[in-house]
Amino acid sequence: MRRLLHTILQALIDAEAAEHIGADPHERTDARTTYRNGTRDKTVSTTSGDLTVKIGRIPVNVATPSVSGGCGGASLGTGSAPSSRRWGNG
Repeated sequence: MRRLLHTILQALIDAEAAEHIGADPHERTDARTTYRNGTRDKTVSTTSGDLTVKIGRIPVNVATPSVSGGCGGASLGTGSAPSSRRWGNG
């Protein structure tokens, strides 16, 4: 049961990342909006026990998959402060 749950969860994470990026891994398309930069492990607690899934590293200006507990498709940007405050000229 754990193996099946892990496979399904990993497939959902990979599918959401591919949809967000606009391409599958190693695929070149005009719809691609960004790229992957490796993966990181994330432990997910389930009723079947803890599972470790691979989360694709996507540049900071792009959201992480919502399945992984990310921001659910909203852009992360570079910070919450207005740009004038960030650069110290306002």
